[in-house]
This record gives sequence, structure tokens and C-alpha cells, in this order.
Amino acid sequence: MYDESVMHRWAESVYWQFFNGMEYCAPRLPCNTTKIELWRVDLDEKRAAIKIRRAVAAQG
Repeated sequence: MYDESVMHRWAESVYWQFFNGMEYCAPRLPCNTTKIELWRVDLDEKRAAIKIRRAVAAQG
């Protein structure tokens, strides 16, 4: 439920999209919410934290 609400807020928020590097507003979901849920299940908490830190570091 949490992932789905975040995804819908993403689609509605120009500010979220801008501050996350989007060049233009895309009023649609960035991906299927099922994919996010499956990703969370696939990774344990520790591996997910490492992956998120790497992604943030790569963004600068």
C-alpha cells in the first residue's frame, strides 16, 4: 500500500519529479507498482540499503 501511494504522488507532483532529475513532467506512474513490491521481496533489507546508498552516491 505504501509503494502504491508514493507512486501516485510521484505522478501528481511536478516538484518530486524535478528534484529527482526529470527533465519534464510525466503525469503517469514511473513503473508498475507490482515491480516495486517484487523488488522489495527479492532483496533483503541489508542489500536494499546498500543498493539505495550506491544509487544516491552515483547521482552525485
